[in-house]
Amino acid sequence: MEIWSLIEKHIPLYEIIEDISRRYKGNGTMIEQAVLHLVNELNQENLIIEDNSETSETNSGFDYREISGAETKRMAFEAPILHKYNDMQELLLLDPIHDVEETGWPSSKNNLPASNK
Repeated sequence: MEIWSLIEKHIPLYEIIEDISRRYKGNGTMIEQAVLHLVNELNQENLIIEDNSETSETNSGFDYREISGAETKRMAFEAPILHKYNDMQELLLLDPIHDVEETGWPSSKNNLPASNK
């Protein structure tokens, strides 16, 4: 994902939007809104934090403005989607020392039938 790669390199948001707009065919406003939406979701999930420092470093060895291929080979833009998987959250949060019965992990005290409690 190009957007994540640019975020990792501390590229300013407006430059990320410009870069994605150059890489893909599509409405510039739609691309901008999609990138802003993704960045907002990443921020809400605490996967990124805003860098307000004026001395934000960029990776000087990486030219993020370079686009490979001819202009005519640009792919159509599709809005990025953040997929959040939390189906194992309860299991990961289970304390295997304090929250289990004699049957052992991953059977929590709360998951046992009433007769075993």
